[in-house]
Amino acid sequence: MEFIALIFYAAAIIDFVSSWLGYNLTYFLGEASRFSPIILGGIGFVIQKLGESGGAGLRQSEDDTLPEQYRTKSRKKTKKSK
Repeated sequence: MEFIALIFYAAAIIDFVSSWLGYNLTYFLGEASRFSPIILGGIGFVIQKLGESGGAGLRQSEDDTLPEQYRTKSRKKTKKSK
């Protein structure tokens, strides 16, 4: 997945530089071609984050990501005195 993300990053950089040189590589997008480097970089970012989290399972359990002091602890039940 990281390799695919790098391809999107490279495409975004090439598209950005070529637009400064006067070449429009994404002319087929019409007005959206002005934002194509941002779109390509965003797609690369999303793919990179998907690869880091292990695929489609974006959600991790709360206990894995939170520091020890912020984890929810089960409360002990106290006996009420009569």
